[in-house]
Amino acid sequence: MLLIIHITLNDESLRIFKNQFGRWSKKSQ
Repeated sequence: MLLIIHITLNDESLRIFKNQFGRWSKKSQ
């Protein structure tokens, strides 16, 4: 169960990171 929570949190932060990175690359272009 702890592993599932960890994966879920990891997935969430990965999505946030992708979001931020996408915004940053749009700005730099």
